[in-house]
Amino acid sequence: MDPFQQVDLNNVLYFDKLPLSTKWLGKQLKTFHLVDSTQTVAKKMANGCPNGTIILSNQQEAGKGRLNRKWFSSSNEGLWMSILLKPRIESQVISQLTLLTAIAMVQALKDFDIKADIKWPNDCLVNGKKIAGILTEASVSGNKVEYIVIGIGLNLFQNKHNLPEEIQNIATSIKMSTDTFFTKFEVLDRILMRLEDLIELYLTEGFSPIRELWLQYTSSIGKLVFVDKGTEKEFGKIIGLSPEGYLLLENEEKITPILVGDVHFL
Repeated sequence: MDPFQQVDLNNVLYFDKLPLSTKWLGKQLKTFHLVDSTQTVAKKMANGCPNGTIILSNQQEAGKGRLNRKWFSSSNEGLWMSILLKPRIESQVISQLTLLTAIAMVQALKDFDIKADIKWPNDCLVNGKKIAGILTEASVSGNKVEYIVIGIGLNLFQNKHNLPEEIQNIATSIKMSTDTFFTKFEVLDRILMRLEDLIELYLTEGFSPIRELWLQYTSSIGKLVFVDKGTEKEFGKIIGLSPEGYLLLENEEKITPILVGDVHFL
């Protein structure tokens, strides 16, 4: 039985423990029926919660993605959560955890026979349509990371007509991607298992094996793109990922490392 089906959704805080397969990730849960954003809640609770705490909500009123874009987070139709981490890493490598999380998402979907790939830096795509997004935020003091909050939005049960009209042709869900039904708990458990394994790999062996996995799971290599950096645009061909996690763009016989920007395929 899906543990979520045992929950009284009239209660604001409706579940504190789930029988997860992980060793430490998600062993403390703060689970809500409705919040403005799991990111907001996680940051407010960060000082009093241990490493690996999960903030999970059935619905978000103000879910957000990168650049403060709205993330459509309807009730009972997706996995809306934030993960609180307190790793001993330097602030300049925080963005590597976004790439790591994207790998975990793709691996978890693959476990359910859903073929997904990564669009740099934070989108998971199925058949070219967005199924999940990742938002990484952090509190930093000097060069010291106090905590990192990784937000994940994964579309689970939507049909095309359940989505806002403006994203119906660019978004998808697990339901639209497979004929097999998976419960929210099954998907959550698999994502956290994959994520826990990758975090442990990262903390013991560094970014190099994560980079290799990212290159394996992206479909962007060789694509002609322009990258919108806000005040300027960079045009070129994606040729790889730097050892630090920067996107490598080749143009006019030079290679430009990109750390921040929106990628648009040409």
